[in-house]
Amino acid sequence: MVDEYRSLYNFPSCDSHSNIRALISRHIERGDNDFKVVFYKDEPIETFLASLENTAGLLIEASLSVHQAFNSGSLAEIQKMREELNAMRAKQGA
Repeated sequence: MVDEYRSLYNFPSCDSHSNIRALISRHIERGDNDFKVVFYKDEPIETFLASLENTAGLLIEASLSVHQAFNSGSLAEIQKMREELNAMRAKQGA
């Protein structure tokens, strides 16, 4: 699953394991010819929306597959979540 690791999994993995890219992103503010180390950067939520949206989509689709396979009786509830996420995506794209 090299392709998956290099794409979807890579970004949350770097953050979880404090990869150098994640550390730079969280604690370095770059200037023209200098940089500053900051303890906490208060990033706006918009910075994370794409990751959150994709993660929610993946979890919903995986949940649908599991609930379909086991015929859990919760399929309608998860399908509703999928519809809500798709509505949010459509609203964002508009």
